[in-house]
Amino acid sequence: MLKFIIILSLVFVSSISLGQNIKGYYVSNVAELGFFITKVQLNSDLTFKYEFSGDLQYDHGTGTYELINSVVHLCFDPIEDTNQILRAIREVQVGSRPKKFLYRGNKLWSIHIESGKVVRKGQTFSRRRKFLFFGERYMTRRRIYLKKQPDKELIWRFEKSAANRVTRTGPT
Repeated sequence: MLKFIIILSLVFVSSISLGQNIKGYYVSNVAELGFFITKVQLNSDLTFKYEFSGDLQYDHGTGTYELINSVVHLCFDPIEDTNQILRAIREVQVGSRPKKFLYRGNKLWSIHIESGKVVRKGQTFSRRRKFLFFGERYMTRRRIYLKKQPDKELIWRFEKSAANRVTRTGPT
């Protein structure tokens, strides 16, 4: 009887731990091509926030996601810019947004839009110097993925600047 209770408790504990807790804040482990960082906040109500920033490029968006067989499918909300020029620029950027991620071990691996294959390596700067102790860092192929950051939340760049503004009230 004791063995049965132990086995039953182990099965129960393992079934709880196998449930995928995908919600959270994910950020790139390294800067792609030395400049570009991707951030994704997956919420428990199946919504997400997305931010891509780098060298003279910035894109953000919201939408809904679904998890099917360890693959996160992102569905972005439509762009609502009133300025036609800004809308045209953002529509070009939308084509390069990620649509799918593979979820494995608290990491999101990007899935290539056209081929459907998991992107495991990309061009980034090396951890080592060109010469043993001096010299600049050089480009190399490294593993790239989005790593889960505990107890953090995605705040867009323009939300940060709005929160840091000091407003003065009363006579000066």
